[in-house]
Amino acid sequence: FLEPVNTALAPGYTDVIKHPMDFGTMTTKVERGRYRSLEEFANDFKLVTTNAKTYNPPNTIYHTEANRIE
Repeated sequence: FLEPVNTALAPGYTDVIKHPMDFGTMTTKVERGRYRSLEEFANDFKLVTTNAKTYNPPNTIYHTEANRIE
């Protein structure tokens, strides 16, 4: 969740996930003042977890952790 998904290690990721997001990118956006509201930040956070659950099957560590942090 911390860095962008390495698409070399995640076959088909860009076919499934059209709007990638990760916490590192979110941190950069915060540092650069790119969020105009808490809602924009929350939407990106939700995108991180939704993407993880969309790409990864249930019962994988990524899917499980996405559920846990939501």
